[in-house]
Amino acid sequence: MKKTILAVMVFAALSLPAAAEMLLFVDKDCHFCNDLKSELEKLNYYSEFDIQEYDVLSSEESASLYLEKIKEVGYGGDQVPLLIDGGYFTGGKDSILEYLGSQKTLEISDNETPLLTTEESEELKQILEETPQNEIQKEIPDLPKSEKAEKTIGIIAILFGLTLFGTIIYKAKRRKH
Repeated sequence: MKKTILAVMVFAALSLPAAAEMLLFVDKDCHFCNDLKSELEKLNYYSEFDIQEYDVLSSEESASLYLEKIKEVGYGGDQVPLLIDGGYFTGGKDSILEYLGSQKTLEISDNETPLLTTEESEELKQILEETPQNEIQKEIPDLPKSEKAEKTIGIIAILFGLTLFGTIIYKAKRRKH
């Protein structure tokens, strides 16, 4: 059981994306941009998310970067404020604040109980050190690629079917009322 939990924790840690800077494009004369900037400062989001701000009309470099980035992410507009996070973009004060709020990481303050006690953390470290990597991988049997693909497609088909079935039942019940 411990090895399974360990494998899940290792997988979760490895699958977390690396922190990348976010680009915020604004115009100093835009009141929506100025309201957003004030809100971001108040919430300390600039430092929390490593947001780099660019005034699109302040320099040729900022304007060129803006044009380059909107082309990369497929943004068809030309409005600010615009936040670009990797390949994702969102525009408008409320949408940007909503997006950043959904990206906040879980923070544990001094008065909250951490997920693991110090003893549990040390025990986990010890298990990690003692367990060879190839032993962790033995927990998950290797299936032939075609069998893996078949099972994956089967699971997706079942989930799709259940969703479709649930939608049909829901709509049928709504018609009766």
